[in-house]
Amino acid sequence: MKIEFVKYDWERANLCRGRLVVKIDGQPVSFGVNDPQYLCPGEELADYPRFWMSGGHLEALPDWEGFERYEGPWISTIDSFNKDQFPEKILEAVPQMLELMNENVPWGCCGGCS
Repeated sequence: MKIEFVKYDWERANLCRGRLVVKIDGQPVSFGVNDPQYLCPGEELADYPRFWMSGGHLEALPDWEGFERYEGPWISTIDSFNKDQFPEKILEAVPQMLELMNENVPWGCCGGCS
């Protein structure tokens, strides 16, 4: 299976909510919001839901004087509860798509602070 990165669209301070477009064997496939009731103005409906989240996090500073931000690579959110939302071909492609995301999409800490 040949997978190519096309683009990742996102708005500042909302990195995790982006829309990923790849080509799988030459055919464009999109991931992101795929339920019309959750679309924000200007967003396009995706073919499939998101399968990723940021691997970064925030840590509280001593005495709760703020937070330290740690960026991390994109990781999969596919598990036994949402696996049925994706065809087998997409499930097989997830590791390679995550690799492409980590090469082409900025790492975040949790989405809301990126």
